[in-house]
Amino acid sequence: IIMSTRQNCKPRKSQLVDVWRFTLIELLITIAIIAILAALLLPALNKARDKGKSAFCLNQLKQLGMVLGNYQMDYKDYCIPNTSDGDWSNFIYRQKYITDPRALACPANTTLIPTKTTLSFSHYGYNYFHIGGSGGFSGYEQYNSVNFGSIPANLNQLRNLGKIVVFADGYCHEDKTSKNTLTDRHDSGASFAKAWPWHSSAVNVQWADGHASGVFARNYVEAYGVQALGRRTSSGSKWKRNPEN
Repeated sequence: IIMSTRQNCKPRKSQLVDVWRFTLIELLITIAIIAILAALLLPALNKARDKGKSAFCLNQLKQLGMVLGNYQMDYKDYCIPNTSDGDWSNFIYRQKYITDPRALACPANTTLIPTKTTLSFSHYGYNYFHIGGSGGFSGYEQYNSVNFGSIPANLNQLRNLGKIVVFADGYCHEDKTSKNTLTDRHDSGASFAKAWPWHSSAVNVQWADGHASGVFARNYVEAYGVQALGRRTSSGSKWKRNPEN
């Protein structure tokens, strides 16, 4: 009798299955909750990812600042020339100041990563007009040279080093490429890269004193505003060798 009672109390297999079965409504509710949680977490994950890319980019720019410093030690405090026979990015690669073209790549930039045959498409533009050359320098008469425009800046010509752009995030929207020469005007056309806010409304910049930081700008036009980098003719321009403030 006891054995019979125990057998009768044992649940059937079909009953156990019924206990754990979800209804369609419960399944839909579960999916909806997961979707809501994903929607809440996704912006935070994207923000963290963007911050990581920006941090990596700033480190890349700091490394370029070290390249500039090493070059200046080798060449009597002159900045890297934007040479007419191969431009600055090819120049520093040929001279072994960098050995990996990916040193010129920003993780947030969506254009092709530079290779040893495409170094002129560096994701980082160089302030070629004022720093890599002397086209924008008013003290040209001291050189007495017809090739003055190709002479790079010397450290003794720079004032307020922490406010002078050397390298920065760049992009040319006219032909959708990156270029290694960075213009000091937002309307210079397709020949040069513009300072470009790849990092959540910020342009990452490497300054003449060696530090790197982000400058707030919601678009490339705003990047050339007085409150950001300015432009060639604006008061407080951060492109020139001697910023006014």
